[in-house]
This record gives sequence, structure tokens and C-alpha cells, in this order.
Amino acid sequence: GMGDDGCVWWITGRPSAGKTFTGDYLEASCGFTHVEGDWRMHSPLHRQVTDGLVKSFYQFWFKDKDAPEELWQPYYGEVCTEAKEALNRDPRKPVVVTLALYRKKVREYV
Repeated sequence: GMGDDGCVWWITGRPSAGKTFTGDYLEASCGFTHVEGDWRMHSPLHRQVTDGLVKSFYQFWFKDKDAPEELWQPYYGEVCTEAKEALNRDPRKPVVVTLALYRKKVREYV
């Protein structure tokens, strides 16, 4: 496939830019494992971490302010754990994560 063994690719971008479509394509056509980062937002079991991420966007980032790490790190931490678990299941199969990384501090965290 296109990806190097044991690597994680992270696709970021604006809403509706085609991140999920690209991840689905890489999984279907190029042998990647796709970790879709948005699914937690629709899961009642993940309401607490989702609420923190949503607050980060609307109360801070969209106002060009830094959000407290305790609001957004739990969500991104769960996505990173899911990506690592996917890689551990089959280290020869590259992983692609699709989720917006809105601020530099978040990109540095992941």
C-alpha cells in the first residue's frame, strides 16, 4: 500500500472538507485502517468528552482563544488511543485518523 508499515496518518481540515471520505477511500482502496474521529460526538457514552470538545470550539477556539487542556485533551486522547490500538492489532497495516486538529497546541498534543 501507500503507507509505510507501522505508521499513523492524520487527516485534518475544515468541516465538510472530505476528511472522512478520504479515510474511507484509503481503507477501501489502499489497505489502511480508518479511525473516524467524529463518531464519539454521536455516542451517549462519550457525552462528557464530547461536551468538553464542543466547549473548546464554541467558547474558545472560534473566538481565537486558547481552550483549557482539560476540556479537549480527553477527546483527542481517546482518539489517539483508538489509533494506537488499531496499529497494535496489525502493525503492518497503516492507520489513518480523520478529525480536525483546529489549533497548533492540539496538533502538538497528538
